[in-house]
Amino acid sequence: MRHIIILVEQDRKGVIADISTKLGNERINIESISASVIGAKGLVILSVGAKDYDNTIRLLKSVHYTVMPSEFIILDFEDRPGQLSLVSQTLFDNDINIESIHLITKHGEKALYAVKVDNPPIARKLLGEYLFQESL
Repeated sequence: MRHIIILVEQDRKGVIADISTKLGNERINIESISASVIGAKGLVILSVGAKDYDNTIRLLKSVHYTVMPSEFIILDFEDRPGQLSLVSQTLFDNDINIESIHLITKHGEKALYAVKVDNPPIARKLLGEYLFQESL
């Protein structure tokens, strides 16, 4: 599934209402949504129908949300030296290429990354213990 990841730089009341209203006004149906607060930042992960995907990204960017489209895997692990190396080495050892990586946020002793790879199903299996657990 292709998710749309929205980083809210400063979490605030009404983010979900704002996003859902803007999409609803454009007749875009949300197929799945998850939202979390990490420190002072908000993270919203949603999916829409294939025909609405590009329009959703354009719309959210036009109203100044930070949007990371595509099939990213969200990883959550300790923010300490060597952790990113363990993850990237695991992928390398299994012939999986990291196409893109974004540090989404750090909070306390945790770091949240969005990673795009060339083989998401295998990467998810290999990195299961690091997968971000979306809360609904």
